[in-house]
Amino acid sequence: MDIFDEDLEYVEGSLVIIDSKNKKVDYNYTLTNSQTNSPKNKLDIQFNESVSEALKISYKTKVKDGRLVLENEDFENSISTGGTTSGNTGTARPRMIIKSSPAIDYQYKRIDWRIDVNINRYEMRDYQLIDTYLYGGLSLLDSSFEVYDVTVNKVVEAANYDLVKTTEAGVETGFTLSFKGDYATTSSQLGFVNLSV
Repeated sequence: MDIFDEDLEYVEGSLVIIDSKNKKVDYNYTLTNSQTNSPKNKLDIQFNESVSEALKISYKTKVKDGRLVLENEDFENSISTGGTTSGNTGTARPRMIIKSSPAIDYQYKRIDWRIDVNINRYEMRDYQLIDTYLYGGLSLLDSSFEVYDVTVNKVVEAANYDLVKTTEAGVETGFTLSFKGDYATTSSQLGFVNLSV
């Protein structure tokens, strides 16, 4: 029986059984998933046929929907079988925003930027993104800016956001992106791509 923290849940269909030759096997078993919340959840695997070899059993858990992960957080998981107990700790990491630069064009002095927001797909209301350039001399190429809804696989129309460049002493220092309209409240994962020079 596996026991894991109450804020975790078993990912349906994720259980895999591997034999000693590292091959997937299909034993007949009964899986009982007890979401007890008091204070641990239990996953019980009972084989309905004789097992005479060593097996590796793996499965996935995830943080329950609606449970926010705002900082690195450890979760415990333990197993007991035949009087033997073992366990381990896994870490859930927040994935609210990731900024990356997939390409730099040195010849034309252009940098591709990608910003991924709300990868955990929490509900956001009146979301505002403020991007501040770390170095002077960068400016956003307006024609390259695009907001993409990763969840539903479509480009977000410009009517659903306001893009305002920020400046200091006449020098562009970044931009603010504010959502409205269909995206005033959203749980979508969003991606932004743009070029700066």
